[in-house]
Amino acid sequence: MLKDRGIKKWNTSLMLSEHVNLLKKALEELNDIKKPQVDEQQLEEMNLTFQLVLENNS
Repeated sequence: MLKDRGIKKWNTSLMLSEHVNLLKKALEELNDIKKPQVDEQQLEEMNLTFQLVLENNS
């Protein structure tokens, strides 16, 4: 009976180095998390919320 090697048979050694580099770059871009832009009013609201939580949990 044949035993399937699963993902191992699609090893990256069968790919051109350019393809591997492009795949790595694409994965890095997918995993890159952008910081949200917060204006001063939103920042103030978050600070007030944090203060209330800290006061209530003490």
